[in-house]
Amino acid sequence: MKRAPVITSLCVCLLCHALAGAQSLDSKFIDVEVKKKKKHFEVYVENLMPFDVTVTLDMTLSNMVSSDSLPYTGTMRGKERRQVLSLQSKDRRKAGSYRSQYFYTIGNMQAEHDSTYVYQLPYKIGATFPVLQSYNDMMTHDAPSRYAIDFGMPGGSHVCAAREGVVVGLFEDSDEGGPNESFNKKSNYVLVRHDDLTIASYHHLQKDGVMVRIGEEVEKGQVLAYSGATGFTFGPHLHFEVFKALDGKHTASFPLKFQTRQGILNEPLVNKSYRAD
Repeated sequence: MKRAPVITSLCVCLLCHALAGAQSLDSKFIDVEVKKKKKHFEVYVENLMPFDVTVTLDMTLSNMVSSDSLPYTGTMRGKERRQVLSLQSKDRRKAGSYRSQYFYTIGNMQAEHDSTYVYQLPYKIGATFPVLQSYNDMMTHDAPSRYAIDFGMPGGSHVCAAREGVVVGLFEDSDEGGPNESFNKKSNYVLVRHDDLTIASYHHLQKDGVMVRIGEEVEKGQVLAYSGATGFTFGPHLHFEVFKALDGKHTASFPLKFQTRQGILNEPLVNKSYRAD
C-alpha cells in the first residue's frame, strides 16, 4: 500500500491518504471537506472517481465531540458526496481543534463474492497462455492480492472480460514500465464491477490499448484491452484479480473458478499453460 500525505488546516488538521488496488498517475480519489457552521462543523467526503471507494476517517479531538463513533468507515459510490460526521465544541468558551487522517481503497465493503461463479480465463476462447504467478505467490503480490494471477501474455494480446459487468474505471495514458516499485503508479488498467459488487482488475495494459469506456456494460469474453508491460513489471503479462474493500486501508481478493479446455480449474498452477474454453 502506498501512502502520500496531504496537508490542510482548520484549527489543527493533518490529512493523509493511502491507495490500494488500482493505480494511476497520481490521481486524487477522495476529497474531505470540513465546513464551519454557526455552532458546529460538518465533515463531508466526496468520491471523485466513477467507481466505489471505501474510506476510513479517524480524528483526534480537543474540546470537541463527534456525532458518531470514530473511526468512521463507509463506502462512497461513484461521484457521491456525503456528510459523514458533525463536530461540536464541548466548552464554547474554549478553542477546539482536531487532527485527522483518512485512508481510502477501491471497492465496496458490502460486496459478497459469488463463489459458485465460473469465470472465463481473461483471454480469447481457444487461446493458451502460461501462469507466471498464482495463489499465495508472494514474489510481487502482497497479502491483499494473495489470489491474484499473472498470465504470461505477449504485448498486444487480447485481454477479455472474465465475467460480465460494468466498466467502472480505466487508465491507458502510461507508456512506462519496469522491474521496480518506482513504476507502481504507471500501470494501465481496466476495472469491471460485477453484480455481486466485487471488482475485477486487469493490469499492465498497453498505452492507448483500452477498448471500452467507463459505464459500458461488457459481456463475458468481450475484448477489453490489449496486454502490455506498463507499471511494476518484469515483462509483458496480465495481472488479474477479483477483490472487495474491507475498509479504507485493506482489500481482499478471492480464489476463482475458471472454465478451461481441461475442465473447471480451481487453482492455476505456476508454469502451466491453460486454454480458454
